Amino acid sequence: MISLDFIEDSFIKKNANLYDLSALIGAGRFSFLVLDKNKNVIVLRSYSFEEKENIKSYFRKTYLQDEILKLNFASVKVAVNNSKHTLVPSNLFDENEKAAYLENMAELLPTDKVNSDDLNFIGAKNVYAINKEIEKLILEAFNNIKIYHGSSALIQGVHLLANTQEGFHMYINVLNKKLNILLFERKNLMFNNSFAFQSVNDFVYYVMLVLDQFKVNPEKAPVYLCGQIMRESEVFKLLYRYIKNVDFLEAPDQLKFRSKYEALNAYKFFDLFSLRLCE
Repeated sequence: MISLDFIEDSFIKKNANLYDLSALIGAGRFSFLVLDKNKNVIVLRSYSFEEKENIKSYFRKTYLQDEILKLNFASVKVAVNNSKHTLVPSNLFDENEKAAYLENMAELLPTDKVNSDDLNFIGAKNVYAINKEIEKLILEAFNNIKIYHGSSALIQGVHLLANTQEGFHMYINVLNKKLNILLFERKNLMFNNSFAFQSVNDFVYYVMLVLDQFKVNPEKAPVYLCGQIMRESEVFKLLYRYIKNVDFLEAPDQLKFRSKYEALNAYKFFDLFSLRLCE
């Protein structure tokens, strides 16, 4: 089911070879955007589906029915979202031991392949598992493609913001009853982890737990939200009782929008927008 369909009048299918496509799949959604050569967002479309639904069949179905996805783009970046990922310091990383980094924190299946993304700006590798069939489908569907993990895009995007901040600052991305918390001190990533939550109290508990662990004053440190959370939600209201400086992330400055930007709730797609920034 299409949950958002945003297309600028300037989008012309026959000019696809001049456009760049970014797509993110997993955690209950298949979202993609198209940028023109001036980095204007001219297409933003998102499909929602039950997370228990078979992602392989959903990818096939969505790709076959969506005419934009089948165009020949200048470049394509696709990110997959799953819980099988971990950061490893670059100076400790061994390419031949990639699977070992994940074995203690996730169940690796025979159908999994272990990849890694370079996050040189924080001196780390993001090691993650991807289903072999999903990877094969993606590589067959697109030309000029690079594949990443969704958390790599998120870290890339928030790190650019971190470079402009002083002291401690936190970023929270919400996807399907999971929150990914990143805590920075200036531009240094101090904490990155995901938590499953069932209630509003669970959500706030994990946020306050991380702040307390690093002795961060919740009345001073800014907290930025993105993903599947609304300003009118009970989560936001309760969070605001404990943290005085809470706000929603805007799209990265490197991307541009035209007339319809206000209707997008851009913070919901911050990770997708940030994917275009990945090297």
